[in-house]
Amino acid sequence: ATIGGFSYYIATFNRWLSNPNPILLTSIIFLWSLWEIAISSHKSQVTSHKFNWWWIVAALMVGVSLQFESASAIFYIPLFIIFTFWIVLRNGIYKWRDNIPNTKTVLLCVLALLITLLPQLAFNIKHENILLNNFRELFLEEKAFRPFTKFILEERGKYFWNVFSSKFLFEENIFAILFVTIAGAIFVSEYKKFKKTRFL
Repeated sequence: ATIGGFSYYIATFNRWLSNPNPILLTSIIFLWSLWEIAISSHKSQVTSHKFNWWWIVAALMVGVSLQFESASAIFYIPLFIIFTFWIVLRNGIYKWRDNIPNTKTVLLCVLALLITLLPQLAFNIKHENILLNNFRELFLEEKAFRPFTKFILEERGKYFWNVFSSKFLFEENIFAILFVTIAGAIFVSEYKKFKKTRFL
């Protein structure tokens, strides 16, 4: 709330489309729920009420966010799917049953998504599949996001690398590359030891 209150860019973004736009709140709650799920899973509290409850909150926030911004479907749904696979398989493919929520929670997650998507589904059916047709034209026919995605990956990647490398050496990037290479090699070789620590 403090960051949102003092940030001009966030305040301006909240005035876009609706006044205010709840997508900032739903995004924070969504990320918070993923964090709580990861913590509960790490502490072997998979059967706890808290672990199952946060799954429902995450699914609900995905559905609610789709009502405020269609672009959420591009980021939140893949993120939620990847996160789910990571949680389920984090202890190995043979122990996937140990990290899944109970059947009741899975059904409530699906129900939460369906309830929040009902308005869009009804609108789409009423207007002759207009939403799906627009998405198909945008991604398959016009391919509108390909140049934009390439630009984002190149520019953002360059920016993050410059910021990251500047923390180790202010002028030459070769030392930053050397540091990352050595650190990566150590992490791979000592992965089993790192895996036993609390932060993994």
